[in-house]
Amino acid sequence: PQIEGGFTVTSPLLPELITEGDSIEEVLENAKDAFTTVLEL
Repeated sequence: PQIEGGFTVTSPLLPELITEGDSIEEVLENAKDAFTTVLEL
């Protein structure tokens, strides 16, 4: 959770994976998209 609201997702194993969202549902969907993007790189 972020102090100002919303959520941030990072991964120690994939440092280039960083995403945010206003709700848990949104941030999980964004994390899936970010993970797919990282794999494509």
